[in-house]
Amino acid sequence: MMQKIPHQGQLYRSPNTDIGFFDQQAAELDPENTVLEELWKRFPKMHEAEVRSALGRVLLRGEEVYKKVGVISGGERARLNFAILMVEHPNVRLLDEPTNHLDLDTKEQLEKAL
Repeated sequence: MMQKIPHQGQLYRSPNTDIGFFDQQAAELDPENTVLEELWKRFPKMHEAEVRSALGRVLLRGEEVYKKVGVISGGERARLNFAILMVEHPNVRLLDEPTNHLDLDTKEQLEKAL
């Protein structure tokens, strides 16, 4: 995310600020990992049931968690990114066009969650 900050001006970031970034391009996701692996590699101390529960909250369930990130739809990648943000619990969330690739129902759920 820091590479996207303008090179002019000043930015003060409190040492207590934990920033979570939603990248609409999902550039940080590894296309070779499964959906399950992608979340688990970021939080290796979580039990499988906790990882699956986090994915389930964004409607990634059952066999979907075994799909490679490189073959899932843009909407599924967005939901995976939201699962990562939920588990990270940042106190500041920067969202880069979060509704791209989302269907109407998911957009409405996102609106309620925010």
